[in-house]
Amino acid sequence: MANIKDGNYAVTGMGCAACASGVESALSSLNGVCKVSVNLADSSVYIEFDESVVSLKEMRKQLITAGYDMLIEEEEQANEEKIRGMA
Repeated sequence: MANIKDGNYAVTGMGCAACASGVESALSSLNGVCKVSVNLADSSVYIEFDESVVSLKEMRKQLITAGYDMLIEEEEQANEEKIRGMA
């Protein structure tokens, strides 16, 4: 059963259109990510994803591997871990 969630998240390390494309590609390549829209002007990304398939933590790890970072609120991480049975 799909559990679609969406949100805007700040991304660090983006400075140009190629960077924005890299962020979009890195996130879009993950299973469970439905939609990615990068806003270079305010260094953020809008993501629609199935949280039963992919977590914010996994998406952040993917971006770190690509040379960027995504800021996730600690409360969101804690809620996500409870949903996924990790807490």
